[in-house]
Amino acid sequence: MVTDRLLEIAEKTVKFATKLKVDQAEAVAFLIDSALTRYANSQIHQNIATKTGGVSIKVVVDKRVGALRANYLEKRQVEEAVKTALKIAKVTPPNKDFKSLPEPAKWTPIKGTFDKRTAECTPDFRAEKVKTAIDTAHSKSRLVKAVAGSFSADSLAFAVVNSLGVSAWAIMSSASFQTTVISKSKGSQGYGSAEQYARKVSELDPVGVADQAAETSVKSINPKKIAVGDYEVVLSPRAVATLMSYLGYIGFSATSYQDGQSFVKYNLDKQVFDNKLTVTDDPRNPKTLYAFPIDGEGVPKKKMQLVEKGRVSERSICYD
Repeated sequence: MVTDRLLEIAEKTVKFATKLKVDQAEAVAFLIDSALTRYANSQIHQNIATKTGGVSIKVVVDKRVGALRANYLEKRQVEEAVKTALKIAKVTPPNKDFKSLPEPAKWTPIKGTFDKRTAECTPDFRAEKVKTAIDTAHSKSRLVKAVAGSFSADSLAFAVVNSLGVSAWAIMSSASFQTTVISKSKGSQGYGSAEQYARKVSELDPVGVADQAAETSVKSINPKKIAVGDYEVVLSPRAVATLMSYLGYIGFSATSYQDGQSFVKYNLDKQVFDNKLTVTDDPRNPKTLYAFPIDGEGVPKKKMQLVEKGRVSERSICYD
């Protein structure tokens, strides 16, 4: 299994780092496999496949932390990267907030996060699904003139080891299908887009995605102007996802909170959303797409209540 090999690499990396007399060391060995098919003007124009492996290294000397990502897995090159990380640590000012790398904690893998068929998805399979989506969009209306988008299938595996005894791993697959449809009629253009994400390619529905995008595209031809004002609207799941993603980037990170960039810092225990809104990050919920049992340091992930009945608090902040 690929995670066994990554664990072995991470263990050897940490063992080499400890020989250099560092206080603590951490290694994250990873392998990312990505495949993508793009299409535009109702035809495929690009196929891409990449496989990236490497090791993220962290060494600590007198609270000086040196970190480096090396995009290779060969022993000699990884050892050179460790030496470079040590050089970085020695010229880096001490981090007064640093206490320690994490101690080992019990963790358990999450079943069903990896699908071999998705990880090995072929260009022919993707081309067949893309053709189905293009045909579906054009069959929706004679006003549909062009279909574009992408179909991706990816897998990620990583293993974390540190000098305090942490040894953990995670593996997952994911797939996405995105479609944009352009329609035209009497000098007016309409646009519609839709997308879907899943852990398995078998769970994607290119027909449904294309149908939704085409319907929106056709309906948006010859839009009507409305007066400027306040309107009550119903947001699509995609729009809500965009809003929540942005809040995730800037709102719930401990770094942005400590730096004063998070809205949570200035709204502790205040009603910032409607009380019907509760947002939870739960890595073991089957509906969580990116379900990892551990974080990037090998710490077991736990359920986080980001928003509770419209309120945010210090419990909303995510620390590694």
